[in-house]
Amino acid sequence: MKIENNQQLWALYLGMLSFLGNKLDMDVLKKHKKIWKLIKNQEYELPEAIIYGAPEVELHLLKNSQVNIIQNFVEQKHGIKNSNRFFDEVDRLIEGSGFTREASREIQRIKLLSNAYINEILNDKNNKAKKEKYETIFRNIDSVTSSGLYAYDLANAISLCRLGGVYGYLNKEEVLEKVNNIAGIIYDKYYNYEDFGVACRLGYELEVLKLKDNNAKIDRLDQHSVMNQVGYNIWTKLPWPREFNIM
Repeated sequence: MKIENNQQLWALYLGMLSFLGNKLDMDVLKKHKKIWKLIKNQEYELPEAIIYGAPEVELHLLKNSQVNIIQNFVEQKHGIKNSNRFFDEVDRLIEGSGFTREASREIQRIKLLSNAYINEILNDKNNKAKKEKYETIFRNIDSVTSSGLYAYDLANAISLCRLGGVYGYLNKEEVLEKVNNIAGIIYDKYYNYEDFGVACRLGYELEVLKLKDNNAKIDRLDQHSVMNQVGYNIWTKLPWPREFNIM
């Protein structure tokens, strides 16, 4: 059963809140400006570029800057060099990564800390990394739901599945099937863009701090566009569904 086009776009664009960000999707939308009118016709089939989240559907056809963004995310960050590694990594994220599980547990522990201890950490000038991490958590801690930062894993999984089409690991139908299955999990775990967006943003910010603390090479973080405001124009066109049924 083919789901409605606006719901299909909603599922695909949940990946905009991954580590990859929305730069490539914005590039695609510049080439498909009429998409918002076209999707009203349910007979209209979404182009592969929209589904894969890349202006061209094969890696060698993309601009060097776009190839770098994709390779940094798929090959550098996630260590994917072949199809077996690709499927293993997608499954790992769907199950929930060790990073987000530990970060979610730490958030619960921080909620139990006394105000005096929290102030001591925030005023500690000798441990800049810890201070920065706790400040990041405190900015969002009251908005994190019981599902924790699992949203960030799922957003990354969606981005990987979409780019799996560019790498040839998945065909168009397989990309949509995997993305929709992940979107179904998101729909069950999070009730709106606010809940999902906060978890993704916090997961991203904490991962950046972890990478910096480990002196890891990080590419394109300065250009990453994690949604800072839930009122981002894409979401005004694609409201959170009242239901999401892929059966």
